[in-house]
Amino acid sequence: MLGTIPAVSRVSGKNRWLLTASLHPLASALSGGAFGAILALLGSPLHPLIGNWGLAIWLGVTFGYGLTELRVLWLPRPQRRQQVPAGWRGRFTPELVSAIYGGVLGVGVLTPIAFSSLYSLLVWVFLNGSSGYGAIVFGVYGLSRAWLPTAVALKHHEGLDQQTSLGYLHLLDSMYARYKPRLVTGCAMLFLAALSFALR
Repeated sequence: MLGTIPAVSRVSGKNRWLLTASLHPLASALSGGAFGAILALLGSPLHPLIGNWGLAIWLGVTFGYGLTELRVLWLPRPQRRQQVPAGWRGRFTPELVSAIYGGVLGVGVLTPIAFSSLYSLLVWVFLNGSSGYGAIVFGVYGLSRAWLPTAVALKHHEGLDQQTSLGYLHLLDSMYARYKPRLVTGCAMLFLAALSFALR
């Protein structure tokens, strides 16, 4: 998927480029919001049944995956290992590629999951049972995943060479496998779980 951004950046014409670049975060936010709404809808029948147990379940998941990020505990991390097919860049128009890329990225579970915090978010929205709440939470999540590729596309369009653009994205991609970002994520998850427990 990394090569999609410089490819989009080469679209000629200011208006067409703005449309193509805007479709990426827009599709990411919309697909994330739709996914969050559906996820919450699926969990809504359980909401009145589990009551306060919902918080306990979420705390357990968040605490467990927080320890997994710190490599203290090893919980399963089910995920789809494949990225968006690179062949789409040559098969579809730049506008459609940008929208598809953003749409797939916004859902979160259709690409490899970098950090375990997503599992905590999935459980929280599912147990909350409110479609509106789920749409807002995952809409923001989808938008947050799209801002960096869009920013790189903007810089590339302004004259940043393709190799440097890809270098930025590959650096970000490699950070997912490093320990320090996982350390920060794990500590944040443990802190959030502890704070939620204290304020319950």
